[in-house]
Amino acid sequence: MAYWQGTGVVDILLLLLLLSGARQLFRSVPLMQRIALPPVLVAGFVGLALGAGGLDVLPLNGDVLEGIVYHGLAVVFITMGLQRAEVGAALRVRTGSPWQRLLGAVENNRAAVSIAFAIPIFAMVQAICGLVFVLVWTQLIHQLHPGLGLMLPLGFSQGPGQALSLGKAWEDMGLQSGAQVGLTMATIGYLWCSIFGVAFFHLARKRGWDQDSASAPAGTPARPLPPAEAPIPPREHEAAPMVEGMEPMTATLSVVGLVYLATWLILTQLAGALDHKPQLVAMLWGFHYLIALVIALLVRAVSRRVGRPDFTDNQQLGRIGGLAVDFTAAGAIAAVRFDALGSQLLPVIVLATIGVVLTGAGCFWIARRAWPEQSFDHALVMFGTMTGTLPTGLALLRLSDPELKGSTARNMVAGITGATALAAPLLLFILPMPVMGWPESFPAAVWKALGILAAYTGTLIFVWHRIGGLEFSRPLLSLWPEPPNRDAAG
Repeated sequence: MAYWQGTGVVDILLLLLLLSGARQLFRSVPLMQRIALPPVLVAGFVGLALGAGGLDVLPLNGDVLEGIVYHGLAVVFITMGLQRAEVGAALRVRTGSPWQRLLGAVENNRAAVSIAFAIPIFAMVQAICGLVFVLVWTQLIHQLHPGLGLMLPLGFSQGPGQALSLGKAWEDMGLQSGAQVGLTMATIGYLWCSIFGVAFFHLARKRGWDQDSASAPAGTPARPLPPAEAPIPPREHEAAPMVEGMEPMTATLSVVGLVYLATWLILTQLAGALDHKPQLVAMLWGFHYLIALVIALLVRAVSRRVGRPDFTDNQQLGRIGGLAVDFTAAGAIAAVRFDALGSQLLPVIVLATIGVVLTGAGCFWIARRAWPEQSFDHALVMFGTMTGTLPTGLALLRLSDPELKGSTARNMVAGITGATALAAPLLLFILPMPVMGWPESFPAAVWKALGILAAYTGTLIFVWHRIGGLEFSRPLLSLWPEPPNRDAAG
């Protein structure tokens, strides 16, 4: 009995039970297949309903689930950093001036580059919305911690892992139940993504906005894909060879584990050196996943330098990362405790609802102006990604493109790397600004952050438009104008 109590084994087994049941439900219920609701999210919502936050039928430990989400986030970033950069390599241009290389990358894959700009811009708009909401709510009702407003971009565009990680860190800076605020915002984002995403799909289809999708309705002339965008046939499954007498998954896991161990050692040393600054230490532990990513990238760079670029297997890393994503998403939703939020629950729900409407309108407004080809597909996948994660975005995309045979999914994957780089200043420097020094720094720090966010957002929009990825098609108030290339043709 002692080996079962306090080890987290029961919680992991119950999560596996929920995931297995949701998968079987997805396979058995045609409605779930039609709306493409990911089984992972279904498992999380069932866990929320039956766990301590609901009927209290399943003995799920909230602390263990939060730990799974926290560490699972780092594993996802480590696997991303260790993978060889094959997808998106076409975006790199190695000759000419920096400006010429940038323009060359755009010409190679304009849609993917537009995604790289759109994702951080949406995240910063969500951050602006959240901070303005905090100022208005504080003025009209009662004071809110600025971290609550920042949970909108963290929970929506970054996912439950980042929202929990920074929410937990901000608890030491005055954000009451910060981890639960982050998880709740992410969970509402998933829920609204499913409800509003399906509603947007049917509304747009009714209006005929899906005529250029990769899988248009019957009777719509199909536009052939360019040869470079032809669907890649799936490869037959091949058993991975033994790695020096070791199971390939074991070998890959050992590398992931060593990177995470190095992350823990570095964080421990830095925390010890900064123990006189508890707020900074809390932020440091909240950014553990970024430190893990940097270490993984360094390991990858060293492996190339010493002539061992294939010391890890991309397929195995992808499976480990996928497993971590599934556990993180399901565990994050199941760990939510609405009763722990108290008076913060209402502003979280109101802010999430405002955020999802703003994000949905923005995705459809920008889709026609940034992606004249398969605009509807890009609008769906962007909305799902900016209210949940990339897997939820791809799940919504399946409503329009069930077999993912168009180029939109590949564009998203190729654009994620650039989006991460452009969003780094937001995560590392801008988001912590309104939280540090609270409440003495409030509201001056919030106004300062708003100014920086507006300036950085405007800069990205200007660069995006300047290099040719974004066109301001008129009328500007129209959610679905004629695409830029059709304007030119006319």
